[in-house]
Order: sequence, then structure tokens, then C-alpha cells
Amino acid sequence: MSFLVCGEALIDLIKQQDSSWIAHNGGGPMNTAKALAQLELPTQFLGRISKDNFGQNLLTELISYDVGVKHVIAAPEPTSLAVVEVDSSGAASYSFYLNETSNFNWQLNELPTDVSMYQAIHIGTLALVIPPGDAILFDWLKNLQNAPIVMIDLNVRPSVISDKTHYSEKLAPWIAQANILKVSEDDLEFLYPNQGWQEVAQQLLATFKLSLIAVTLGSGGAALVTPKIIVFENAPAVQVVDTVGAGDTFSAGLLFKLYECGALDHQTLEMLSDEDLQDSLHFAVNAAALSCTKAGAVPPTRAEVEAFINVS
Repeated sequence: MSFLVCGEALIDLIKQQDSSWIAHNGGGPMNTAKALAQLELPTQFLGRISKDNFGQNLLTELISYDVGVKHVIAAPEPTSLAVVEVDSSGAASYSFYLNETSNFNWQLNELPTDVSMYQAIHIGTLALVIPPGDAILFDWLKNLQNAPIVMIDLNVRPSVISDKTHYSEKLAPWIAQANILKVSEDDLEFLYPNQGWQEVAQQLLATFKLSLIAVTLGSGGAALVTPKIIVFENAPAVQVVDTVGAGDTFSAGLLFKLYECGALDHQTLEMLSDEDLQDSLHFAVNAAALSCTKAGAVPPTRAEVEAFINVS
């Protein structure tokens, strides 16, 4: 049993209160891989990482978290950068420097053809929409034989593509490949304006062959939606330092609990009970909240999450 996480690894430049900047290793998929490993799930990262100094720091951190790097490509292009500004509530906003950088120049021969050993594939964020690699990755995923459970994290970045219709059109084929879709309320408000997130979730379930949609609601917690069931979980009160990586930790926590209850196969995922959904959501929300108590994307360990839940 192991997990494959595909997408970008980049540098977050986070502005401090004194107007200085601190560089943190980041990127939604890299954060998710780290979080899965912290939850003691064997995880491989599939990504293109630069040979420059930033890239070597990214690679070193993946290894330090015990994330497997056998699918990592040593890329000649420079590392992608995200400039992050955190407001007084800890909420983060992003702008990106991506042109001709390492993450998005995939070649088909760089991608694995045998994924039979993986319990699930997680793929998301900028890798879904940045050319030329987005088309290469999509064709790879679409043509996989006997693909495991696929979780797609949209993680919409309006600063990269500002046109709602164009963004939605680029994401629709990816959603069609997903068994589990993870989105935020903000993602849905941007892509499908003037509609409530519950209405949009039901439309997506009716349009695509999704088994489960996870919707994060910021300080309001999160929800899991299936064609028959919807469950909610409030976010626990914590001292928020910043929200960087919280959604990625949520994704990892959800996959962890779905695996623990034996739901990461195509048939069982369709038959999740209310109790299994609620337990999975409870763990994921608490893991995400705990990650907000540290600066940057520092996902908690399994023991830390379990201890936090026990005292909450």
C-alpha cells in the first residue's frame, strides 16, 4: 500500500510583519505528500524539481519527511516561486512566478506507466492548468490502465487565470477523471458565481462520475458530499499563525481516514456510511486546524492529530 502525489513543488516567499520575506518550501502537491508521510502512509512524489539551490532544498525536505522521490525528475529549469501575503486573520493570498520554470515542462516519457502498487493518486493545483505540462499530465492520467482511486484538488488560483469561464473549462476534464474531488468554498464561488456551494456540489455529482466531494469552508469547517449523504464538521478553535498548507493537510487527513476504514477502492467508496464519512471528516478538519498553528506548510504527525482530537 502506498500513495502517489503528483504536481508542483515550489518556493513560498512569505511576507513578514516587518516587511521582510522568508522562503518556505511549498506547493500544494508537495505539502500533501509531506502531510501523508506525517500520517505514516508510504508516499511517493511525482514532480519536476529544479537542479538549482531552491530545488535542492525542496528535494532535501521531501526526503527529510520520508517522502519517496523515485519519480522525481531533475529539471534544468529554475524553481517556480509563489509570493504569499498573510492578512491579520492568517488568511493567505498568492501571486506566482511560473513562466519557463521547472514544474510545468513535463514530457510523457518522464511519467510512470505502472501505478498498480498505489492505493490512490492525488493530483492538483497549478499542475492542472499550466501549459505545456497540464496536457501531458492529463493524457497520462486518462490513459492509465487499471488506475487506482484518483483524488483531484482544484485549489483554484485566480491570480494565475483570472477568467472564470476559461478556468472552469480547463478544470472540467480533470473533474471527469476524479473519484474524489476536493475544493474550497472560495474555489466554487470563483468558478460558479452566484450559486451556493451545496447547489454546485450537487450539480457536479450529477454531471460527473464522482463518488465524493470534499468542500473546505475556512473557519466554518468542512463538508463531505455524496449523491446520497452530506455531513458537516465545525473547525476547532485554534490560535491561527497562518493557513498555508491547511487545505493540503485536510486532503491528506481525508485520504488517511478513508484508507483506514477500507474505502479506497472503487466499490467501497460508493457505499460509505454516515459514520465513516463523519469520522473521516472529523480527522481531516482537526488535522488542518492543527497545521494552522505553525508558520508555513508544516503538517502535523499522526500522533499529534490524535492527541489534539483526544483533548478537544
